[in-house]
Amino acid sequence: MGPARRARTFAGVLNHILKPKSVLLSALAACWALAVAAPMASASDPGACARNGRTIAGMAEYQCTLWRGNVPVYGSYSTDPNYGGRVVGYLYAGGRANWFTSQCRGNKATLVGYWNYWWAYTLADNGRWGYVPLTYFDGGANDQRSATLPLSYFTGRCGGGSTHPS
Repeated sequence: MGPARRARTFAGVLNHILKPKSVLLSALAACWALAVAAPMASASDPGACARNGRTIAGMAEYQCTLWRGNVPVYGSYSTDPNYGGRVVGYLYAGGRANWFTSQCRGNKATLVGYWNYWWAYTLADNGRWGYVPLTYFDGGANDQRSATLPLSYFTGRCGGGSTHPS
């Protein structure tokens, strides 16, 4: 084998070895760029709520992300029926399809190992007003309120003032 053929063969072997590594490095770089650019769910903002520019009954609406659909809406800020915690409706769509007007601190709600005392006020899909525990909001930590949703009137405590639009 002559020197020219040996050089071409060596270059082919070198290309064969380096090409998959460069593809892998390019893929890793692309993944890293997406991870840096993508908005991450923050423990300081469950549901990553954002003002949507609309109002209902004089209250601003905030779109928030739910981690699942078929979320129960309670008639009060409790899951316990002895404290008014009966389901009055549902939010059938998960994700960012739902809006809320405020949040307040109520009774503890527990769901698949997570818990939260914070509840968000909304209109269920059947047209009834009620509360959803922030345990259904995407992201966040135990007993953490949304950094974006405003507190209910007056104290931020559920029942601390009128939170019903009528």
